[in-house]
Amino acid sequence: GSGSPYMRMSKLASKLISQFMILLALMVASLAVVTGTGAWGMSQTRLASDRLYNDQLRTVDETANVGQELDDAYESAQAILLANDTSQRQRLATVLFQDLVPSVEVSLNRLQRIHAGDPPNQLALVHRLVSGWSSFRALWNDQGLLALSPDRAVVAAELRSAFGPLGGVTDQLLQIEQREASQYHQRGETAYRTRSEERRVGKECRSRW
Repeated sequence: GSGSPYMRMSKLASKLISQFMILLALMVASLAVVTGTGAWGMSQTRLASDRLYNDQLRTVDETANVGQELDDAYESAQAILLANDTSQRQRLATVLFQDLVPSVEVSLNRLQRIHAGDPPNQLALVHRLVSGWSSFRALWNDQGLLALSPDRAVVAAELRSAFGPLGGVTDQLLQIEQREASQYHQRGETAYRTRSEERRVGKECRSRW
């Protein structure tokens, strides 16, 4: 009444094959999800690392720019001090106070914002740059740099005192920032290689199933 043994075996085989195909399809889908998730995680790790690295490179550029602007301001102040002609001194002072000074102050403010949450050693270096610039500002009077007949030896010594240490300060800050940029880059590369190796081993394991 239920058919020949051959028919029953045939139906059973068809049912088992169907179940196996469904199970295989589910396994393939699961592997695709795992692979996709792994690839997404690796991509996010790399993106986060690249973002930190690029942010640190921008900080390096900003610090280098501040160092160059401070050098330019120092050279301009020295030129004012050495100028013999009153009109020449006025022209040089106009360049200093209309172009260089505003640029330096904007850059220093930006540098302070960038380093606001940094470790004390970096904050101390930024503070030394700001302090040196404040010492230079103190010379902007008719008894100092802007005097009609300044005491060149005295003012030159004051300029050296204000600007002299700043080159070393920016160099120290740049070394720290460049080292941090390298560490961020290396950390991201290591994380990416680790995730990539884990993914490769996982694929090898799954291929043996």
